[in-house]
This record gives sequence, C-alpha cells and structure tokens, in this order.
Amino acid sequence: MAQQCAMSSGYAATDEAHQKQKKGSTMFIHKKSSFFAGLKATNACLSSSDNIGNVRDRVQNNFYKEMAVIHPEHGCVARFRFYCGTSKVYCLAWLGSGEQHGSGYGSAGGYGYCKASSAMASALKLAGVDMSENISGKGEMAMRDAALAVGQMLTGKRKFYIHEAHS
Repeated sequence: MAQQCAMSSGYAATDEAHQKQKKGSTMFIHKKSSFFAGLKATNACLSSSDNIGNVRDRVQNNFYKEMAVIHPEHGCVARFRFYCGTSKVYCLAWLGSGEQHGSGYGSAGGYGYCKASSAMASALKLAGVDMSENISGKGEMAMRDAALAVGQMLTGKRKFYIHEAHS
C-alpha cells in the first residue's frame, strides 16, 4: 500500500546560504527559496531498481558529483550520484529512512538544457517518487529543492544539510 506524503521543501541554496568548503565538497545550510518553495515529493510506491548495480559498474569511472541529503538524527536519507559519459549524464539515486527504501537511475543526453536535473528526475521517477513540479532541465536549484523534498517525504522533518562532493 502506497503512503502519501506531501510536504513542502521550502529550502534552497541562495547567495545568503552558509557554506563550508573543503577539498572538492560543499555543505549547504539552506534558507527559504521563493522559486521552488512549493515543490513536494509524494511516495507513489518506493521501489528498488534491480539493475542499479549494473549501471553503476558501467559508468563508475566517470563520476563527477554527489549530492547527499543529511538529517542530524536520521543520517543520510538520500544520495544522488552523477556520472558524465561522452554525451550523457547519468544519475543514480538511493533513498532510505526507517522502513522506506528505494533506488533508481536515469540518464539524459543532448544539449540546450540541464542534463543533470533531467537525469535526476528520471531516477526519482524510477524509484517511485512523484514530484509536484517537473524538475527536468530546471537546473541546480531545482535539484536541491527536489532532494530536500525527498528528505521531507522520507522523514517528516524540515531541516537538512545538503552535502555536495565533486571529483
């Protein structure tokens, strides 16, 4: 039976966001965003992709970025890893908190739009997460807000850290 969880993220990186930088990684403490403030994630039916290990093994040498949603009490509740091939961007997503777990992967190719957000939207869809707004091709802010909305859906909490690591 699918659970319905619809909670607004309301957090996004802004110029006023506090940042801590270390070699190749950034930690954001998010403040309110007006652009994607109403973005919600609903759990249609979280599922795990059987093929995610094969996809990871095929593209693992092309890693370029990871985005993790971290809650102080629940730990890492969502992890999105991005890989860049010759003409495609791949996103592998692992979601989990308590008894809710899911995973998915997506890819996007071509030019003229944000391929990473499009691949992330596909990965979320395959994992069984429905977003209230389409984030495909909408950029980094949409990706962060979607990640936070997923964190809220999984835990019911509002405040998270977004950790971004780059190769």
